[in-house]
Amino acid sequence: MTDLITRLSKLGAPDREVDAEIAVLFSGDPDAYVVRPNEGAMFSHKPGWFATGDNKSHKSPEYTTSVDAAIALAERVLPGWTFEHIGQDYIRASGLDNDVMPMGWTVEISDGSQTIQGQAPTLPLAICIALLRAKEASKL
Repeated sequence: MTDLITRLSKLGAPDREVDAEIAVLFSGDPDAYVVRPNEGAMFSHKPGWFATGDNKSHKSPEYTTSVDAAIALAERVLPGWTFEHIGQDYIRASGLDNDVMPMGWTVEISDGSQTIQGQAPTLPLAICIALLRAKEASKL
């Protein structure tokens, strides 16, 4: 999971193959895998697809694109966790106080005893990072 968090942290835009990796991670099927070209599964030419153990192909939700998909996943895999903070980060563009530019998003989720943060250029990516970090921390 740490490798996936690292990949997400380096993204500047949505990535359908990462969506498929997230779908596989939380599919509940130990034999699920990301479909890649020339693996023989249906739709292998399209990024963002994953196959289950019975070799059926599925289009993964757009976790890195859609706020709704990322939040729905967080609610499913982290029951009882709540979003404590979702906010846009800004950087001062010049010396003036009112001259700021958006530079990314910060998301904080909590289970009541710990708060986990995700930061990324887009809100869905920040949610996914916070979700994976929280899932990793909850296994410790």
